[in-house]
Formats: sequence, structure tokens, C-alpha cells
Amino acid sequence: MAVLKTDLDLTTKDLAGLTSPDALTAFLSRLGYDTSRRTVLTTTSMGLSGETAAAIRSIELLSEDEEGFLRVLFVQPKALTAKVRHDLVRVVGKSNQDHMIILAATFDRLEFVLLDKKTREHAGPGGGYKVQVVSKIFSIDRRKPSSQDVRTLRQFTWTHQDALDQFDKLRVVFDNAVFTNEFFQNRGLFSDYFLLERLKDDAVWRENPSSVFHHVRRLYQDAQARWHEKGRAEITAQLLKPVFGHLDFLAVPSPASNDRDDTTPDFFLKDPTGARNLSAAFVYPWERWLDGPDFQDSDHPDENPGARVVAAIEAGHADWAIVTNGRLWRLYSRKAHARSTNFYQVDLVEALNVSGETDPNEAFRYWWLFFRSAAFQKGVAGEECWLDSVLQGSRDYAKRLGDRLKERVFLKIFPHLAEGFLADRRGRLNMKGKPSPEELSDVYEATLTLLYRLLFLLYAESRDLLPVREGPYSEASLKKLKEEIAAKAGVALDQTDELVERAFSDKETGFYDRLGALFKAMDKGDPVLN
Repeated sequence: MAVLKTDLDLTTKDLAGLTSPDALTAFLSRLGYDTSRRTVLTTTSMGLSGETAAAIRSIELLSEDEEGFLRVLFVQPKALTAKVRHDLVRVVGKSNQDHMIILAATFDRLEFVLLDKKTREHAGPGGGYKVQVVSKIFSIDRRKPSSQDVRTLRQFTWTHQDALDQFDKLRVVFDNAVFTNEFFQNRGLFSDYFLLERLKDDAVWRENPSSVFHHVRRLYQDAQARWHEKGRAEITAQLLKPVFGHLDFLAVPSPASNDRDDTTPDFFLKDPTGARNLSAAFVYPWERWLDGPDFQDSDHPDENPGARVVAAIEAGHADWAIVTNGRLWRLYSRKAHARSTNFYQVDLVEALNVSGETDPNEAFRYWWLFFRSAAFQKGVAGEECWLDSVLQGSRDYAKRLGDRLKERVFLKIFPHLAEGFLADRRGRLNMKGKPSPEELSDVYEATLTLLYRLLFLLYAESRDLLPVREGPYSEASLKKLKEEIAAKAGVALDQTDELVERAFSDKETGFYDRLGALFKAMDKGDPVLN
């Protein structure tokens, strides 16, 4: 099997054409997967039976490497439900091979499921270890794939020497997909809301990057063809150093050493005068894998870029550091909660393509503003740099949001919920007298329980810790319930109370019953809701 050196360039048209098992097979073949062993399977041969077997139209093995370590299955269920996926994962996960499953009922939506096996210590009698299969899910609307979908799927390209390393790559790609936005990937470093909304109020957003845009665009013209065969030295001299120059850095190589020091950057990035160190840079060959070793890196195949930059930050070489393989540009910070896994990343090729020929739009600004020297420069008295202010602004926003939430929850929502329990006592239970201290204590505990269950769901759904994007859970979710109420409440704040009272009766318990079912699913589990 020929291993591709870089991730394949894809377009939305490539994804829109995935309308059959044949098209999926051809797609995998383009990505470098071995499809020569394509085989039609049966539910019986897969160990599926009963209701699950009856829910599946067809199963095929689309790809398998020579050693049989990594297999890609296509499954077409009659309806794409969490239960079908759960049963598949349970059965397929028992095998010794690693699997990725592609699920599609009508081919309007494609779901990619990676079966990640975690070994955990067994807490039961006798101790030992057990294997837990965790399904990582990435889905796309085939008819309207987003730029994020294209960016994620191109990283499925088989670029590693063996199936075990390729599976490790897929694991990272699936994890990163959760943090991918339209113009950047923000893995827990900043606040997404701050980047997408508040940043545009900053005066720097209105600065004109046209000159830099045109210089960088020329350097990246036909980038894939020009740079993917070049080694690190050529990439550095012909592409990266000129780009650093256009970003107003003076890139000074670290002192040469026969023994590569993991804590030493490749470049110290100074201000244009060379008087002050602003940052440190770690540079790699074009599209080199940045989340671990990469055998195609002829200079340092065993190197883990993320570990190296963290070691350099901890050694005091920089507060903010840049890691780039030419295409991807990453920022790491000493102030991050998790220095090795919190980063901000922009695909510069994609940013240039989105911006077009002449006018650098917001896609380019999300690269230029964060990687230019002005973002790293501190004041004369050592004041924080612009990146520090964005990081602090993200944290201040999160704190203000938390304080506002606490105020609203405990001063407005808590009394409202408690009054609901007291009203139920008077109405349904027909208890007209003043509540006893014991009853008030019960109401207090019940209100806290309800409140924290709601807060748990709000947090878990907002962070995609629950499958809120999937049909079955989506219909049962707190998000769905909120949307139904909001639709009746309208958009005029002075009319919402009247509209809500008109739409819903305080003698009905439909919403509360739905909440109770959702709470039970959280507590006891529900395969249908995944």
C-alpha cells in the first residue's frame, strides 16, 4: 500500500459525492486506504442477531490493511439510531482489530464512528484489567458539508507507516473535531465566544492586513504542489523565514548543536530591531503530523512537537510559542491550564483560500492577528501583550458569565422552582396549611436537586458531552425542551411572560415528565438515547 506523504486536499464537492458504498470505497482509496479486500458481510457473520440484525440493510468491509489491524466497515441501517450504533459498537468492539465504522441510512447524513479501546483497572473482586470501548463520533451533512467537515475529513488521509500509528492519528483527529470552528481550532486555550464575538469589538480587528495578505498569498500560491516534497531546511529558508519576516519578526536560529535539545526552539523570534525576544518557534516539514511522531519526517521522525514546545515553555524560553508545519500554525501558552493539549490553530492554506484573491476577510485575520509580532510585544514597563489580554479577556468573560449565572440561579430561578413545589403541595396534594420546618427542608432539598440536575444537563449538552446532535437524544434533550418554550415565548421581551402563560398551563406536567425521563436516562442509562 502506497502511503501518502501529506493529507489529501478535499473540497465540499468530494464530500457531496459520497452517495453509495462504491463512492465511499473510492473515497477511502483516494485517502490511501487499502480497499482491495472489500467484502460483503452478513449480520450473522458479525455476530449480530435479533432486533439489531433486523434493523440493518447491509454491511461491508471497505478497507483492511495487510496485517488486519485496522478495518473500515460500512453499515447501512434502516434508520440511523443511537441503539443501532450502540449494538454495533458493543459487538464489533469485542474483536482484536481496531475499527472505524461509517454509518448511513439514506446517505444524506454520514456518521463516522471510531472504536477507541481504553484499558482500565477492574474495581471488582480479583482486580485485573478490563477493556472499555469508547465510540468517538463525527458526522456530516453530505449535501451541505461545512469547511470544518472538509478540514476534518482530509486528516483521515493515511499518512503513517503502519495501521497502529494511523489509528493513533485518527484518534487525535476525532478528538480535535469537537474543537474545530469555521476559521480556527481552539482547543481550550481561549473562549470561543470571545474569539467569535467580543474580539471583533477590538480596535485591532479593524486594522488592514492587505500588505501582509498579498505577500503571504504569493508564498502560498500552489502551496501543496510547491512545498510537500521539500525538506525542513528548504521549507524553513524559502517559506517560513519569509513569512516570519512579513509578520514583523526577526527569526534568529538557535545555536547549532549536534545533540538536539528538546527544550531548545528552532528559532527565537525577536522584534524587528533584534533587541527583545518575543516568542519561540518550532518548525517542521510541510504538513508534518504535529500531535506525535511522524515517520515521514526524515530529520526527526520520533519527535513529538507538542511535548517539545511544552518542555521549551517550562524551561523559560517563551511565554507564548509557535509551532508550524507550514500549513498549520499553532499557539501554545505558559498560562494555559493544560500546556500540552490547550492550543489555538489556524490552517493558513484554508484561510487564504477562503479570503479569495484580493480581500483578506475574517479567515485571514484569525491567523494574522494571533501570529504577528505585535501580538507578542509587551509594553515598556512589562505590561501584558495582546495575546495575554485575549487570554485574560476570555477568562474574565467566563468569570462574569459564571457570576451572572449564580446571581440569576440563586436569586431568581431557585425561588421560582421552590414556589413550584409549594404550589404543587397546595394544589395536587391539597395541603392548605403553613408548611412545617420538615416540609420546608424537603422543598429546599428537592429544589437543589432539580436545580443541579438542570445545570448538569445545560453544561453537558453545551460541551457536547451528551449526544445532543444525534436524533434520538436531540428529541429528548433539555435543548429541545428550551427551544419549544422559546418558540412560544417569541422575541419581544415585554411579551414573553404573557405568551408563555397563554401557551402552557400550570396544571400540565408534560415538561416535568420529560425532564424526569431525561434524569432517569442520566442516572440509569438508556441505549436508545446513546
